[in-house]
Amino acid sequence: MNQIYCSNCGKLIASDSNFCTFCGVPTKGKGASAFRANDPIVTDTVAIEQMVDKANNDIPQHSLQDEPFDYKSLLMPKQHLGNDAIMYFFVNFLGKSIALFGLMIVGIVFMPLIFVPAMVTYLVIVLITALIVHNNFVFEIDDDGLRIEKGVLHKYSVTVPFDQVQNVNIERSLMDRFLGFSKVSIETAGGSAAPTPNGAAPKAEAYIPAIHMDKAKKIHDLLLDGADGVIDGK
Repeated sequence: MNQIYCSNCGKLIASDSNFCTFCGVPTKGKGASAFRANDPIVTDTVAIEQMVDKANNDIPQHSLQDEPFDYKSLLMPKQHLGNDAIMYFFVNFLGKSIALFGLMIVGIVFMPLIFVPAMVTYLVIVLITALIVHNNFVFEIDDDGLRIEKGVLHKYSVTVPFDQVQNVNIERSLMDRFLGFSKVSIETAGGSAAPTPNGAAPKAEAYIPAIHMDKAKKIHDLLLDGADGVIDGK
């Protein structure tokens, strides 16, 4: 079962939950954008309600420091995922072709001289595919928002401006937890998803896979700060 990381209390909850079952903070829509992964945990119910109300009324409510700060120093230049993300893609592609993998294992039992080389070749091909996909996935967070470029045969890019970010989730599937990764997904207003209580309809516009939790938290907070207008490149 896929789970998401509550940006307030840090607990893992079901990805389809609208509220954290531990602290009560909303996990979807503008109300969720009131909370940051690296902030102190908010436990007071009234304080949570006030923060959610401010977020739903489009009132910027978060700043990393009271004094002026150069937020541009936190922006992320164009970069690849970590080298260990290759294992993520390898296991992911292996899982998608698990039927073929199983047939080869059966074949090795009965015809090892044929299927052992075939199995080795198959694993090498999957590994090369993972390397190519990894090398063609880059992302950056600049003055305007998030940019992702990916694809091998068909390259395409996704741009999510700060002013379109409604919420950012840190998700962890079973495979993510096994490999020690997280996935950052970005919701934007609009699309065909079910409406949120404030009337907007969020959808996952973009995602960054195979990110370690500490970096996922930084991306989460940086995108929400940009959405709040804290980062202004104008």
